[in-house]
Amino acid sequence: MTFAYRANTDLVMGLWLSSLPGLNPGMTGAQLPEKPEENASLCTSGFVSWRTVGGNPDMYIPERKPVLQVSCYGFPPTGGSSSRKPQWNVANGLAEDILAACQQPDSFNAKLTLPTGYPPARVQQAHALTEPMRIYGDRAYWAIYRFDLQVYWLELPS
Repeated sequence: MTFAYRANTDLVMGLWLSSLPGLNPGMTGAQLPEKPEENASLCTSGFVSWRTVGGNPDMYIPERKPVLQVSCYGFPPTGGSSSRKPQWNVANGLAEDILAACQQPDSFNAKLTLPTGYPPARVQQAHALTEPMRIYGDRAYWAIYRFDLQVYWLELPS
């Protein structure tokens, strides 16, 4: 029996989010990198992660419609800096960049080339279901904004 690789939400979201204006592959991932507050680049740029929290595949066409919880992080600078102030402006800026991209037609319908062995995919549309909200109470002084995003994507023929 031959195993067929299929496009999935984590792969599609990783490529799509990192292609949006203001983001890049080093700033996005389904999981946070280890000790991001010690990464000078991430302390400047912030980080975006996501997880699927709902949605449903279409019953009649091969369209996926996951609902994602998107978390945008701002990390306080470390190493010699005395300020441990949460970087709310960084976290909120990332959330607003994603929301703005959802209003731009050129953010959609580009062919996404997934890793070797996977078929390509295309994000057709995305829209926020909730307003970005501050998440308080982090002992590491991370600034976090979180919102729900529904994304419509298709696996394309190889």
